[in-house]
Amino acid sequence: MANEKLEISQHTSRYFASRMINLEWVKHGAGTHRISPAFSDVTDDAGHTLITVYAAKRPDGKWSLMLINKDPSNAHDVKMSSTMAVGRRHAVSPVPSPH
Repeated sequence: MANEKLEISQHTSRYFASRMINLEWVKHGAGTHRISPAFSDVTDDAGHTLITVYAAKRPDGKWSLMLINKDPSNAHDVKMSSTMAVGRRHAVSPVPSPH
């Protein structure tokens, strides 16, 4: 937000969202990131998806997940897992918690 002299008096949520995406989820200028399909099964009673998931494999080989809660009134618990193709089989492994 800016004052009458067009000086920034405080940053908006869009500013913080762009910083999170470009400096936390992916690493700007670090190389090629590979975006992969991801999904959530957290829905409301009408079947609307409440948690959106984005997955990126960063240039350092680490996976980065971004989860967005679209429910403005409630927090939701999530359980994460990954499925990686191994030949003709699939291996399922838990995604470690950031804690």
